[in-house]
Amino acid sequence: ICSKSLIVFIIISLMVGTFTSTCLTSYTIHFTLAGYRAVSVAAFMSIYGLALIPSKISFGLLADRFCANKINFIYFGLFLVGAVCVLLQGRYILFVPLLYFSATCVGLGNGISTAGLGVWANELSSEQNLERNVRFSQTFFSIGQIVGATITGVFADWTGDYSLSFTCVIIMVCFIFIAIQRLYKKGEVD
Repeated sequence: ICSKSLIVFIIISLMVGTFTSTCLTSYTIHFTLAGYRAVSVAAFMSIYGLALIPSKISFGLLADRFCANKINFIYFGLFLVGAVCVLLQGRYILFVPLLYFSATCVGLGNGISTAGLGVWANELSSEQNLERNVRFSQTFFSIGQIVGATITGVFADWTGDYSLSFTCVIIMVCFIFIAIQRLYKKGEVD
């Protein structure tokens, strides 16, 4: 029988995988459909990738020093700013500097998706539950990636663009932030 905190952690893992794949599989199509030139879209992906590298490293280093529940505010905030900018560019704005700003914010904030689960599992698990929690987080993260990539395409087919998918990402990231912070208050995923 799973505890309530483990179920919440599994849902968080699933959602992290979902929003990660939703974004990665959709950015280029979203921005191309919005009217950006291919070179601008390619630059977005390059900037995103370059920003993601220090995000992964710094998330782990800062979590080791300060505890992830404190630095979550920074990374979730950066990701949300970038995600809102991405959403606005589909329907309302076509401005290349904003495109690059959103790539930087999403990339810098996305350490929560690549390093977050492992750090959170490590900080929130007892020694006896650590292996299980890491295994569950990685398994459900992978399932979330499959779901996210599929749902994104379905939503785009229904609506004609990716705005609904990116709106769902923003809602999921807000939920994940609140849920993970509540788990930190509880103290352990048992």
